[in-house]
Amino acid sequence: MDNTEDMINMEDIQLSPRGEDPGEEEAKIAENPEGMDNTEDIINMEDIQVSPRGEDPGEEEAKIAENPEEIDNTEDMINMEDIQVSPRGEDPAEEEAKIAENPEGMDNTEDMINMEDIQVSPRGEDPGEEEAKMAENPEGMDNTEDMINMEDIQVSPRGEDPGEEEAKMAENPEGMDNTEDMINMEDFQVSQR
Repeated sequence: MDNTEDMINMEDIQLSPRGEDPGEEEAKIAENPEGMDNTEDIINMEDIQVSPRGEDPGEEEAKIAENPEEIDNTEDMINMEDIQVSPRGEDPAEEEAKIAENPEGMDNTEDMINMEDIQVSPRGEDPGEEEAKMAENPEGMDNTEDMINMEDIQVSPRGEDPGEEEAKMAENPEGMDNTEDMINMEDFQVSQR
């Protein structure tokens, strides 16, 4: 997770119940798997719950979202919703933690958008005109979990017709109305006129 775009998508993470031996580590979650060194790995976790375990409820079995040393970069984005630690009783056999069960609207788990190197080609003779209104919160982007990671956004000059709108960026596409829809776009460029 030492890369700023390391974002991971995990589904159906489950912590099975455990009984009278709470000391046993039964869930090593988010151990960086092979292939997690790519900058487009995105992690979306919802409804993280820790199932009950046996007779020692005093032990801290869920240290969730403790910021690891690898998450020290501002672009390492992890979206966690409704993180819950369920009560621990005397029935550890009950599976009460169905973690990251795909909620409604998350039925396309690969809707993940990462934008890098967005460039608008140069235009011309009126540099005073605001040609880049970037990241203006579009409709449907009013939720704190609509996360789009943009790097190296550049607007270069363009030709002699600055009045023409050549870059409508981040117009909320269909399917971006859900807070967990995340899209991966690379090298989005608008050619020069």
